[in-house]
Amino acid sequence: MAADQLHAFAPPAGDVSVDYLRYTFGAVIDALQAGVDVQGNQTVLGAMMGEFNIAVLFLGMLFVMYTTIKATLDSAHDGQLLGKSMSEIWVPLRTLIGTSLLLPLQTGFSILQMGVLWLALQGVGVADRMWDVAMDKLAIDGTLGYVSVPNPRALAATILRGEVCMAAMNQQFIGSNSPTRIVLVKDVAPMLVNGNAAEQLHWREQPTTRINPDTCGALTWQENSQADRSESSAAAGPILAAHAMGIEQMVNDLRPVAEAIVNNKGALPKGVIESTAAKYHDLVQAAAKQAVDASPELAKQVFIKSAKEGGWVYAGSWYNHMTRINDSIQAAVNALPIAQPATIDRVETAIVLQNYEDAMAVTDEYIKDRANAPDRAYDAEVADASSVRSMSDVWRLFNAPAMLGIKSLTERLAGANTSPLGQLRAIGNDMIGIGIAVKTVHFALAGVASSRVATLTVGNVFEVGEALKTLQGTVDFVTNSLWTVGTFLAWYLPAIPAIFWISGVTRWLVSVVEAILASPLMAAMTIHPSGDELVGRAGPGYMLILAMVMQPALLLFALVLSVLMTYPLGWFVNHIFLSLVDGITADSTTGLVAFVALCGLYLVMMVFAMHGAFALIQTVPDNVMKFVAAQAGAANLTSADKPISSLENNPGGGGGHNTGDVLNRRPDKQDPRGKSGESNEVHLGG
Repeated sequence: MAADQLHAFAPPAGDVSVDYLRYTFGAVIDALQAGVDVQGNQTVLGAMMGEFNIAVLFLGMLFVMYTTIKATLDSAHDGQLLGKSMSEIWVPLRTLIGTSLLLPLQTGFSILQMGVLWLALQGVGVADRMWDVAMDKLAIDGTLGYVSVPNPRALAATILRGEVCMAAMNQQFIGSNSPTRIVLVKDVAPMLVNGNAAEQLHWREQPTTRINPDTCGALTWQENSQADRSESSAAAGPILAAHAMGIEQMVNDLRPVAEAIVNNKGALPKGVIESTAAKYHDLVQAAAKQAVDASPELAKQVFIKSAKEGGWVYAGSWYNHMTRINDSIQAAVNALPIAQPATIDRVETAIVLQNYEDAMAVTDEYIKDRANAPDRAYDAEVADASSVRSMSDVWRLFNAPAMLGIKSLTERLAGANTSPLGQLRAIGNDMIGIGIAVKTVHFALAGVASSRVATLTVGNVFEVGEALKTLQGTVDFVTNSLWTVGTFLAWYLPAIPAIFWISGVTRWLVSVVEAILASPLMAAMTIHPSGDELVGRAGPGYMLILAMVMQPALLLFALVLSVLMTYPLGWFVNHIFLSLVDGITADSTTGLVAFVALCGLYLVMMVFAMHGAFALIQTVPDNVMKFVAAQAGAANLTSADKPISSLENNPGGGGGHNTGDVLNRRPDKQDPRGKSGESNEVHLGG
């Protein structure tokens, strides 16, 4: 029973990180993990370690001699056993323990070194258990965290406008004895959009001969095109049904308000838009929970089985698989209806629209969303740019296409609550495709321009081939830029988690090596007569061993937290970017150039945010252990992200101080005699 408890966190058979340790330190790992007899199976490292341990044992014997001579002299001087400066209990006990820990075994490793390797294996076992639990939970829930339902307030406002339009126009048609009516029609689109069947809700004029009979608008909703059908189709059904039910409930709740607006029945009820949107939100949220609970297909994902078999050490390579499963549920939740605006004001006369315009004025005031002021200000700036009243408006007109393009880009990169890294990867693939298309078109035009037919016809008045040659440099610059940025987005960004993870695992493995090499010296420092009563001058080493043991578990925490943080950081960048653009492009005539520059700025901001999130994999093992005056090993190993690490180590510039600097300035301990005692603290930050 005691032996089982001793190996409670032993790693499972076949763990890859244990194989790495076995390859580094030899069969001694098998002796610790499975009790295999490794006599006569000493490696080169073991033979070297045996001689090293004998040398350190000799150093320990020198400390014993020094302690014996000093104790004899102090006893004679103070008239007390071992004198007043040494404990008559702890010094002999430390001498015995330190000497025992230095004794080399047949493998060449000392007892303390074997203990350090055993602790490293226990740290691996803890990380493996955490990773197995995480994968089991992901298989059950299908999400990494909270499923975010997009704010349905705008949808409620759209439905209210459609209902007000229908009520106002029907009132007008009845008053003028017209047979025309606006009715609410729900159907399924006769064609497939993005490969998915689309449901529609129309405020349709009947009878009519108009090409577009939806004069009061329409709504269309379908399975989100961002979802990967191989992973989300099993879960999308209940969520799409919830969207349909929520829309029907919104229509029923908002129709009385629309009739009150049109009939001018006094004060309108307050908070109806918000309460209706909240009901819709709760309905979709419950459907999302039902969908993931009723989707056993998620548990059969090949990657989950492979991830569990590979163990914790390969966790960083599964980032993109985890986000795809998470986004499959999120994308289905994101399938909010797309609104088609009313066209009644463009097809009817001003007299017919009198009731409509009065009712819409009241409606617009009623549905005003003050929390969405920045987005409305940006939209108003874009819309107002088309009205030329002064020279300033002319400059804004140049910027209108750029501002529309920037908003379209940010909305796509925002990913509708899905992984920003995944959306950036899609943009990168598109940029590579555009570069190939531009190069192909230029190639085809150059070939046609050099043909005999072109020379005998157009070539008589315009040398097309020579004109294309003048564009060669520009085309090369554009295509090379698109391919460079596209490659960066499509392949480098998705690899960021793996790059940081490789750095973290390497630092852990190096920290194990450092602990093995340092442990004989720690045992010798335990024999030293000064220092802490229990561990002598070896206290900092034991804290570093603790950091080494905890490092695999902290790496897993950092990975999961970094994945979760990419979502709010992506939203944060998108929320502040449009306001920034509005201020930068004001009264500027360089709209298209600004579009290119601001797109580059946006990508830099997003990449910086993503780097900051995944830098957790590197910083968490170090910074968490600083709270207990320890630091993960291999601190001088080359950082996976030097600028981020420098920023984090000194966030305030040259005058900043980190936690380690504060700890280093703690005064040394004072002994009872008033003399400066030996400090046993860990020094951080150099």
